[in-house]
Amino acid sequence: MGSLAEELMNELNCETAFTIPVFGGIPVPESVVATWIIMAFLVVASLYLTRNLQIVPTGKRQVFVESCVTFLQDFFTGIFGEHGKRYVPYLGTVLLFIGCANLIGLFWH
Repeated sequence: MGSLAEELMNELNCETAFTIPVFGGIPVPESVVATWIIMAFLVVASLYLTRNLQIVPTGKRQVFVESCVTFLQDFFTGIFGEHGKRYVPYLGTVLLFIGCANLIGLFWH
């Protein structure tokens, strides 16, 4: 009988994308590669969207970003109240990551 990790990997159909040739080979599953792609996309998108921000918004990009941030703040404040405001950045990040992960599932088996 195999280990629990091997059984879970077989059930999840998580195949090895490549192996890092150190310490006898470290297998890197496809799910980790997908996570790296999502992280890279979110970092590039955040750098693009937060470039050249001004105190008074003049461009459509900044107005869009501020509208999204305001929506998320109002949404999570409505759920958790004023005491939950400190969790809004974390929850917004999780929401973005899960949304991107679901979208990448449409394009990547």
